[in-house]
Amino acid sequence: MVELVLVLAIVVVVAGLAVTHFTRSYSGQYLSKGADRVRAELGRARVQAMRTGEIHAFFYRPGTNQFTVARYADYNEIELADDSINRGQYQFFDQLLPADVYFSEADVEFDSRAQLAQESTQATSGNNDIRPVLFYGDGTSQNAKLTLSHTSGASIQVNLRGLTGLASSSKSFSRNQ
Repeated sequence: MVELVLVLAIVVVVAGLAVTHFTRSYSGQYLSKGADRVRAELGRARVQAMRTGEIHAFFYRPGTNQFTVARYADYNEIELADDSINRGQYQFFDQLLPADVYFSEADVEFDSRAQLAQESTQATSGNNDIRPVLFYGDGTSQNAKLTLSHTSGASIQVNLRGLTGLASSSKSFSRNQ
């Protein structure tokens, strides 16, 4: 009987370790998918700005998984009320990060062109906490570091270089590190 209890205890410990391992790998995959999706949309904003010659932006809402790409001049038309979505022509609903992944932190450098753009569009900063990352017609952008986090505690950072307007992502890391 003692041997049976020991075998069952070992099986439970191994199963617990396996579940933890699979959970971590899934959160890492979700974070990688989220970072890839954000990088693709940052690239799309850059291309649209270069094609039209107008300032475009990657808009995101901190603490949520919602984002979109739009002309910066349309900043005041993009609204989110609670979890229901009031959309003009922009569909936040179609552009979501994977399950349990959200925008946790951001460091976007505010430059003189961003100030001029804000003044010319009379954009308000209280637009349901929607934040922009600007892309200019010459292919440059604001310097930005967007951190995506998973509910498991893992995070990944997407870095945007202002001079080139190109994005890269880091490896996933734990917020405790």
